Amino acid sequence: MALGTVLEIKSAVARGDVAFLTSVSGVGKKTAERIVVELKDAFEKEAGSVGAGWAGLEEVAQALVSLGYKTPEIQKALAELRRSPAEGGTEMQLKQALYYLQTL
Repeated sequence: MALGTVLEIKSAVARGDVAFLTSVSGVGKKTAERIVVELKDAFEKEAGSVGAGWAGLEEVAQALVSLGYKTPEIQKALAELRRSPAEGGTEMQLKQALYYLQTL
């Protein structure tokens, strides 16, 4: 299996999703559990500062991909969301990301 995007990995760690992490070749259950223990707090704090969290950003990224945006554009939009998070969840984050992308 491919490793996954950074957002998928951070989201999995923040959720404590050991099964996702063990699906990566070479990562066993003990290693996955250690990754979660060591990084979960950091990723939860980071996710909390974004409003809807990493799962919300992942949804925003997927929506932007389906709308035809390229990875560099999506990364810029997500970086902007991290700097100034939108209130109101994923829908508002997507609106903010689209607004930012129109200004590029």
